[in-house]
Amino acid sequence: MREYAKKYVEQIMSQPQDYVEDARDFFQKVNRSRAIYHGKVVKTSMQAVFYGEKDRRAFEEVGKMMMSIGNKIAKEYEKNPEFRKLYGFSPLLEQLILKDPGYSMTVPMARYDIFYEEPENFVFCELNTDGSSAMNEDNVLGKLFIQTKVYRDFVGQNKTVHHDLIEEWVLKSTALFEKLKGHRPNIAIVDFLESGTSAEFEAFQEAYKRKGYFTVIADPKELDFDGEHLYYKDDVIHMVYRRLVTGEMMGDIKRAKPLIDAYLADKIMLLGGFRSQLMHTKRIFAILHHPFCRKFLSGEELDFIEKHIPETQILDKTKLKEYSRKKDDLVIKAEDGYGGKGIFFGEDLSSEDFIRILEDASEHTLLQKRIRPKPMPVINFRENHFTVEPMIWIIGIFYYLEKFQGIYTRGAKEGIIAQDAYSLPHIEWMGGNEK
Repeated sequence: MREYAKKYVEQIMSQPQDYVEDARDFFQKVNRSRAIYHGKVVKTSMQAVFYGEKDRRAFEEVGKMMMSIGNKIAKEYEKNPEFRKLYGFSPLLEQLILKDPGYSMTVPMARYDIFYEEPENFVFCELNTDGSSAMNEDNVLGKLFIQTKVYRDFVGQNKTVHHDLIEEWVLKSTALFEKLKGHRPNIAIVDFLESGTSAEFEAFQEAYKRKGYFTVIADPKELDFDGEHLYYKDDVIHMVYRRLVTGEMMGDIKRAKPLIDAYLADKIMLLGGFRSQLMHTKRIFAILHHPFCRKFLSGEELDFIEKHIPETQILDKTKLKEYSRKKDDLVIKAEDGYGGKGIFFGEDLSSEDFIRILEDASEHTLLQKRIRPKPMPVINFRENHFTVEPMIWIIGIFYYLEKFQGIYTRGAKEGIIAQDAYSLPHIEWMGGNEK
């Protein structure tokens, strides 16, 4: 992956005058596009993240390992009340997790974010299950990028593919429903709409509709449950594509009550089910290192965790001085934060501020070993000139129904890679023709 980036940058910087008009056209199209996150067009570069066959195999193996671990975690949670205590979930959330979702997978959709150098050299940053996003940005940016001259020049006669992350979810989610339920579903894409990504929801809605499915975008408060059917206005809903993050939902139970009641009554298929919270909560990073997991995970799985899951502790306020001594190597994370919220690098804080933040923090706070990935070269285009800037990349690997689907990349010059980071689409370099 690093070699692709290096050669791509060389392609532009060796003859930049050939690509100035190309860049102008690309960015004009991006600014008119639906590559929108929370109302703003995403930042991007006229660059994609190219990956090859060995990277694909690595991403597939990561998925197999993480899905196996996740399914074993769910089984242990289901049968062992002592293991459940490690999570500290409320009685209602525990009930929702223990409810059989109607399919065998713990995590039907995931975007697992990693700092990736090569197949054996990577570290996890975050596990996203419910609420996994950015498929729309990748789709839009990827389709615009493959129209560029620099893409055609760089690829030449080699075979590449940009995977459609929306279409494939539509196909796989409806196929699963129809296999298990025997009929075509009416579908609701559900989130607290003030928190959601409307452009992305609309892209999914349009894709479902193109396949002939009745599909609505709904806030949970717009749903009604009569004990037999879940309704959006006068229409029965059979399948819910849940973008509603569990942590947010648990903060407003009344608003989500019809959805919760329909799920507990087995009247809808929920993708993903609440069981996915077992892998979504950031506390999973600490739990995976807990001695309890040695009782039911395999030696291979434990080795994988040791190598690739950063050491993580649940905040213990009796150890503040100990934490302070090694603060430069620690990251403070809110357990259910997302989008970069609630994250602090100890290195950026004075000892006094570091301790103050921990003193004020809730019991749902983690301290994690800081990872320092190597930057990648990224092309920047300003005022008709190209420059090269080093950026830290985080690779989000998508898995649909436990199978590798594609990747999405965000990059930042420094600090937290969050909502205002650069977004880069993915391009897979196919079978044996690696550059």
